[in-house]
Amino acid sequence: MKNNKFSSTLILMLFTNIIFAQQVMSPDEFLGYELGNQFSRYHQVVDYYDYLAENDKERVKIVEYGTTNEGRKLRVVILSSAENMANLEAIRENHLKGLQSHEKGNTAIVWMSYNVHGNESVGTEASMKTTHHLLTQRSDFLENTILIIDPCLNPDGQDRYVNLYKQRKHKLLQPDGNSAEHYEGWQSGRTNHYVFDLNRDWAWMTQKESQQRIITYQQWMPHIHVDFHEQGVNSPYYFAPAVEPYHEIITEFQRSFQDKLGRNHAKYFDENGWLFFTDERFDLLYPSYGDTYPTFNGAIGLTYEQGGSGRAGLGIYNANGELLTLKDRIAHHFTTGVSTVEVAAENAEQLITEFNAYYKDNQNANTSYIIHGNSARLDALQTLLEKHGIETQKAANQKIKGFDYLSSSEKTLNINAEAIVVSTKQTKGKLARVLLEPKAYLSDSLTYDITAWSLPYAYGLNALESEQRIATSSAPTAKETKTALQKSYAYIIKWNSFESARATAALMQKGVKLRNANRYFGFNDANYDPGTMIVLQRDNKEINNLNALMNTLQRDYNVEISSTNTGYADRGKDFGSSYFQMKKQPQIAILRGEGISSYSFGEWWYFFEQDLNMPFTAVDTDYLSRISLDGYDILIIPNGRISSLSDRQSEQIKTWTQAGGKLILQGSSLSLAKKLGLSLEKKKMDYDIDKRLPNDMREREMMKYQVTGAIFKAEVDQTHPLGYGLDSHYFSLKLNADNYELLSSNNAIAIGKNHRAISGFAGEKVQENTANTLLFGSENLGRGQVVYLVDNPIFRGFWYHGKLIAANALFQN
Repeated sequence: MKNNKFSSTLILMLFTNIIFAQQVMSPDEFLGYELGNQFSRYHQVVDYYDYLAENDKERVKIVEYGTTNEGRKLRVVILSSAENMANLEAIRENHLKGLQSHEKGNTAIVWMSYNVHGNESVGTEASMKTTHHLLTQRSDFLENTILIIDPCLNPDGQDRYVNLYKQRKHKLLQPDGNSAEHYEGWQSGRTNHYVFDLNRDWAWMTQKESQQRIITYQQWMPHIHVDFHEQGVNSPYYFAPAVEPYHEIITEFQRSFQDKLGRNHAKYFDENGWLFFTDERFDLLYPSYGDTYPTFNGAIGLTYEQGGSGRAGLGIYNANGELLTLKDRIAHHFTTGVSTVEVAAENAEQLITEFNAYYKDNQNANTSYIIHGNSARLDALQTLLEKHGIETQKAANQKIKGFDYLSSSEKTLNINAEAIVVSTKQTKGKLARVLLEPKAYLSDSLTYDITAWSLPYAYGLNALESEQRIATSSAPTAKETKTALQKSYAYIIKWNSFESARATAALMQKGVKLRNANRYFGFNDANYDPGTMIVLQRDNKEINNLNALMNTLQRDYNVEISSTNTGYADRGKDFGSSYFQMKKQPQIAILRGEGISSYSFGEWWYFFEQDLNMPFTAVDTDYLSRISLDGYDILIIPNGRISSLSDRQSEQIKTWTQAGGKLILQGSSLSLAKKLGLSLEKKKMDYDIDKRLPNDMREREMMKYQVTGAIFKAEVDQTHPLGYGLDSHYFSLKLNADNYELLSSNNAIAIGKNHRAISGFAGEKVQENTANTLLFGSENLGRGQVVYLVDNPIFRGFWYHGKLIAANALFQN
């Protein structure tokens, strides 16, 4: 009887598939061209999914979860059986309850993300074919599976690439890689509007797309998440299992299930004679990828990489002389996509059991992170943790023993009620550990990205990692209510966090005149350090109701504002002193274009428009020499190849700086200092590689001379404008092995004799060479100033404490 019943069900299912296949159009039919013959613009993809949802309302649902910076809709498509879709909300709620109750459901949730890199556009094309196939040919996979498809995580980048390709493509297929259609130019479609790599932003959520997506992701918490990508045209297809290093928090089941999926994919690739590789290049360590972030949230997180990317177009010859077409690429991503859903459907019960076990294991955790320091920085970190669903509590007054982040040693510290406690004994305990632990264990130093990211360091906070039982306060961790300011002679804004800079920028945008303290002063019991901003009533007579504006500022920004009815300081300098200079809103230009890193420019673009809400002028290197810089106070040259600047352009920049301009050089652009005749010197590193080493050992040996995103502790001169508002130390994320000798003076932030990396991998020779080197400093040039940013203070928008250094470069003299 069982066999007969099963046969009847299968026949009914197949009959349903046939009927539906006759009713709904394929992507080819709907779009009017065969997938792979051209790229689809994003609005066409949206239209096709809307068509599916309208014509199969019982099994397809569209959920819009936001918009991009350029106004395109972000959406996911949910597919499942009619029965599951009728009970969709109940299934979702029961699944989320299982994270705490650990009760098993019976429906696996698979999420497939396409086109996080906009120029890896095969993903979006493959998503449509995969969706149609599952609905019409393999709906049996959807009986115990809910499939969530995000057809394009980066519509702005995807449309940028597709539009450019359509403009450049030939009428006839042109697979010659030298053809213009295979070169995108300076700002490729890979990144979003602000030139950010969205596949490095899952955990940091600096970008609008990531912030909105994570909300929806947390509403579903899938058992499997696949991130579809492309790589170079000469690479065969990659799928899991990943290569070491794996973060040690990854479970044995998460490892073994990758192998199960890989073997199923391999079966189909072998049948078609397609090349692929596994267990190489792509690891599972850095937590902000589309495979690692889901993994640390309990899922089977996967990356699939098809050869091609932005260079491939509709077709290109690879190094072997083989023609790689868009149709080929679609077929490969389609195959792994369907194969993934197949394995999920066959192993739904095990996926659900192990997923719940991942969360149940948090009940046995006993590690806590006690984080304390500047209240604005602490609030900023707490806000990020809350977005991830990580709970925080207020600490009670007590002594705690543990690993002290500041000294990198075991200590017993007195903790007060201002500190927050993050326990790993909570639903998101494993994710909390990954983001907060002082250093991640490295099973292999050869890795794909940075190896250090500990958020207390990134936010400029001290922390204690402890196994001790921590007493917490029942008081909520809500932000304190500010006392209303009364109309006064002067308003004083403490300069001790990036919030101070944001508040300053807001006042400048409203036309408020500020004075900048270059010396210490004090009133009553309050002391104010250099960098403090002063707003005087006498300077702002034209501002209507200045007091109301200052109260609004205090409410909207997490800043410390006080007031005084006198300019006569109890200690230090009075407000009429020459050490309190008037501060106008600076006119700022930033170089972009050929020779400048597009990523670096994007970080500055985002910093000004989204972090500071300040205007700037983007100047392309192509026409720099044809414009005048006289109208600008500050010129920023982001990381880049300064050799691409002509002698005429270099002389133009030098003349402008000597006349009183402030030139900010970042990263590789510091090489311009030589052309400007300044004293900055790169510190040489002696390479001593044994020439007799076998080739397979040379890569390992070269790691002695490399650094893969390691954190170093630096010393801060708090009397230098670049050091205003910082503590006596700063934790810098070093991204490369470039080091610079100390200047004769004005070494604002430098690495001293204690030069070891405190977190992440840095080769032995790099660490030796880092002793007594400059990180941030300045030199005078004529009446102007050149500011050196050796390390990147605004890296990927998430190194929060570094933003204050960038702000100091703008606002402090």
